[in-house]
Formats: sequence, structure tokens, C-alpha cells
Amino acid sequence: MDCRTNAVEAVKTCERGVAAIEYALMLGLIAVAIVASLTATGSRVQENWNNVDAAMPGGTNFHP
Repeated sequence: MDCRTNAVEAVKTCERGVAAIEYALMLGLIAVAIVASLTATGSRVQENWNNVDAAMPGGTNFHP
């Protein structure tokens, strides 16, 4: 169906842009999940590095 025939009918029946919106929403949710997991992982890695640094007598000379 051509979505340009009648503006009112196109809003009611045209589904061409629905898939693009769904993909954009899924991509946004995936991006949020990636950022959240990297943030959590980064915090744990930093904590582990600090534990190693504290356990070594001379330290690691790492200061971010």
C-alpha cells in the first residue's frame, strides 16, 4: 500500500515506519544494556585492581 495516497488513511493503515521505530527502540535498549554492563564491569575491575595494588608491598605505580 502506498502511504502517500490519503494522509488520514495513511496514519490509520500504513505500517511502513512501524518496523523502523521498533528497530530504533530495540537498538536503544541494547545500547542502554551495554552501557550498564560495561559500567558495572568497569567498577569491579577497578576494585580488583585496587585490591592488587594494596596487596603488593611496592604498589603497582598505577594512578589513573
